[in-house]
Amino acid sequence: MKLEYIKWVFVWLLAVWGCQSTGSTDTKLVNNELDSVDSSVIKVSDIETKVEDTFLTYVYVTFDDGPQKGTKEVLELCQELGIPATFFLVGAHLADPYQKDYLARLKADKAMELANHSYTHAFYNNFKKFYSQPDAAVADFLKAQEALAIQTKIIRFPGNNSWMTRGKFRGPASTKNVAIALDSLGYHVFGWDVEWHFSRKDARPVQSAEKMLTQLEKLRQKGTVTKRHIVWLMHDRMFKRPEDLDSLRKVLVNLKSNHSTSFRVASQYPGMNL
Repeated sequence: MKLEYIKWVFVWLLAVWGCQSTGSTDTKLVNNELDSVDSSVIKVSDIETKVEDTFLTYVYVTFDDGPQKGTKEVLELCQELGIPATFFLVGAHLADPYQKDYLARLKADKAMELANHSYTHAFYNNFKKFYSQPDAAVADFLKAQEALAIQTKIIRFPGNNSWMTRGKFRGPASTKNVAIALDSLGYHVFGWDVEWHFSRKDARPVQSAEKMLTQLEKLRQKGTVTKRHIVWLMHDRMFKRPEDLDSLRKVLVNLKSNHSTSFRVASQYPGMNL
């Protein structure tokens, strides 16, 4: 009996020694479980993508009232810097042969997006009359859409910062009926978060490049319609002079050098679903 007991103790010791040298059954089980977890967890690349998206601020460079003097200059600057932009165009400007050439250049560059800014620029700046006649206003936008052969159904209202996306309106009450009518036709009304203002006297930029940059940087934290999405409004004619175009260059180069900035066109704005 005593010999039998000693025998089993010896066998047990051999087993323990074997487990320590080759890895215990429990250890193997744990390793197997870890292997199964490794194959099912989120990839590091997926996590990095999500973190990067949260880290980024999206800037929408937009120009109104083209094609006009200044369109060529801002287009060539954006092309040089590799920055996409959205141009909100006025149909009546095609009466000038030079503007047709500018339009052709815009259409030739697929990085640039063309959008609708009405045919007559709200009855040639008669804003009160324009927005008080929804049917006529809608007809004006539809005329521009056809004349300019615009593919995207994105509109910016002349003279008013109005939004209409996903059936939700934001802006002056006087423009609401026009926005609702356009929404029923599948159009999105696209406003802005910040404007680089121009002088009514000579169309030159009011803010300096440094001031404009300060305004844009503040909007990274708060103050936009959609968080971390900054829609920036300018007008083509502001930059027809070399010195003013240089101011625009300074701002764009500064924004581009910031790795937390990503440039987008209007159709990429959240909720567009185009």
